[in-house]
Amino acid sequence: MLQSLRIRNFRLFDAIDIDRLARVNLVVGKNNAGKTCLLEALRLHGDSASAECIRRVLAGRAEDRTEDLTEPAIGEGNGDAPMLDPIRRLFHGYHLPNDSTAIELGPLHAPTIGATGYSIRLLLAAFESEAREDETIQRRIAIETADEDALIRLLVERKEHDASWTTLRRRSLRRGPLQVPIRDNEPSTTRFVGADTHDFEENMEHWRLVAVRPSARAVVEDALRIIDPEIQEIVVLPLPRRRGGEAVLIYSDTKRLPLRSLGDGIQRLFQIMLAMVASPGGLVLIDEFENGLHWSVQRLAWELLFRLTVELDVQLVATTHSWDCIAAFRDAMAACKSDDALLLHLGRSTRKSSHGAFVSTHYDRESLTHVTQAGLVASGPPKQWNAGRPGPLVHRSIHEPRCAPGARKDDDTRDSDSLVLEPPP
Repeated sequence: MLQSLRIRNFRLFDAIDIDRLARVNLVVGKNNAGKTCLLEALRLHGDSASAECIRRVLAGRAEDRTEDLTEPAIGEGNGDAPMLDPIRRLFHGYHLPNDSTAIELGPLHAPTIGATGYSIRLLLAAFESEAREDETIQRRIAIETADEDALIRLLVERKEHDASWTTLRRRSLRRGPLQVPIRDNEPSTTRFVGADTHDFEENMEHWRLVAVRPSARAVVEDALRIIDPEIQEIVVLPLPRRRGGEAVLIYSDTKRLPLRSLGDGIQRLFQIMLAMVASPGGLVLIDEFENGLHWSVQRLAWELLFRLTVELDVQLVATTHSWDCIAAFRDAMAACKSDDALLLHLGRSTRKSSHGAFVSTHYDRESLTHVTQAGLVASGPPKQWNAGRPGPLVHRSIHEPRCAPGARKDDDTRDSDSLVLEPPP
């Protein structure tokens, strides 16, 4: 389990340090604050940037093929433009660097016993051919000196804490769709649940890992009963024209409904719980947790997830835009008395010395109670707050925001784009 995270030169982030990660983490922030980028960084790290993982990260944003021919290549006169390789979109600024700048993902602090301690990096390397008496070898050269005849490769390297970097894999850059070699289809314990509730192919992949484990199927079925208590069983029927088959809910001997015919809420729970039980000892990443879920079921869903993360030894990181989700997370954390959960806020610093830099703030169970009351008018919260129906999440850019008691701003500043929560009008 990752206890902290350091990201360099990845997508939106030139640099961000997350001082603390817990077993269960909910990430909030404005649009374009880097919430999904954070999940993608964790996904690459969890799968050691396997070729299949890279392909899926790029495909999630329709970036796995080249259509934009306007981006320049490294060096002058590089006419075949290998820098149009889709891999460029992973680097900061969404273009390949013309130097040895690397994407680096790993723990910020030295790991404790049992914690994840390895880092990975992705970087470009240049090679030139050198003819010898009986063979031609590829000799690595500085990428800044590479000419149009040099071979440019992407290296994926890994190191354990206090060890040296070792190369896991390499691939030549090319123009066109990203191809994944069959031999690189490595097993993974990292599961990603995207914002789309209709990702049936991913669902069926997870189902194949769950179907042979009755106890795992029971967890998924119990979760769906949060929304529809009459569900008795889930089965997947083979269909010749649908890869993986069709998930069907069994209500009785005479009533059966395809999962896809029901609402987004039950499909979302199916997605999330499948990912959880399919990855014991692993990492589950959920983008926009609240999608399709009514506010009234979110607390029960979070309480179940708090329990499952411990029973299955899973680390969970989810994102949200919804105050409903934050309130449900807070209430479930309190009900479960969990001290291994955090709310993480991503934003940009407004201090003069680091204006625009990404910073994170984390809130534990105690400090989150204060945060949810920040910004309330002196007369106190409206009645619907006490009735369990929370108000909207409001973000404000303020020069000197108040931090909740116990909150920790990871760059030790008090003037970033902080989280302000207000009651409904």
